[in-house]
Amino acid sequence: RMDLLNQTIVNTLLLQEAKKNKIEVSDNDVDGLLNEAPLPAGQTIESIAQIQGFTLDEFKSRIKDQLVIQKLLNQTLILDASNQEIEDYFNKNKESFNQKLSVNASHILVNNSKEADDILKELKNGVSFEELAKEKSLDPGTKDNGGNLGIFPKGVMVKEFEEAAFALKTGEVSEPIKTSFGFHIIKVIENFEEKEATLEESKEKVEELVRREKLNEAAIKYIQDLYKNADIKIYLKEE
Repeated sequence: RMDLLNQTIVNTLLLQEAKKNKIEVSDNDVDGLLNEAPLPAGQTIESIAQIQGFTLDEFKSRIKDQLVIQKLLNQTLILDASNQEIEDYFNKNKESFNQKLSVNASHILVNNSKEADDILKELKNGVSFEELAKEKSLDPGTKDNGGNLGIFPKGVMVKEFEEAAFALKTGEVSEPIKTSFGFHIIKVIENFEEKEATLEESKEKVEELVRREKLNEAAIKYIQDLYKNADIKIYLKEE
């Protein structure tokens, strides 16, 4: 209970500071973020909000507050990463930047084998995979972008799906694959072999991680200073 109270105080202090600095976020910014957010299979923004105990408007309001706070911190705490910091971070975490065996794949998910077979026939007759995914796929998290799942390594998908995806070459389409979710038709967009990372290729990503780490440290101090200088009265007794 005290943790929740302290988090509420911190959010209030940051939102007050953002208001002083006239930092705002529009409803369009919130909608844009939510529209681009990857969703778990079968989930919608409305269902996620409901699971967390909020109406859609309440959920969007909380997202807006977080965007305002992030904008405040990004504008107030401007931090650069030096070449030495970037090199040190890369050397310390080099293995995490290595390219793993992975694929960029799309899929169309349906309920039964007959529908999957019919879709496969349409694909063989030249109908666009992306258009069929938008029209017929049951996966709400991917159908609007043509069924694309993005890049994923081995070990994150169910066994049957993974075996089929990693057996395909770039541009190939699978036969219908049955999993616990239904029947999938998979198309591989690109294959990625294992590759050892270099600092030159990883520099942009490393720089962003270093900046984020420094931002987190600076944000803690910034919040502590706000807390120290604020007039806060707590009437709830800690148990």
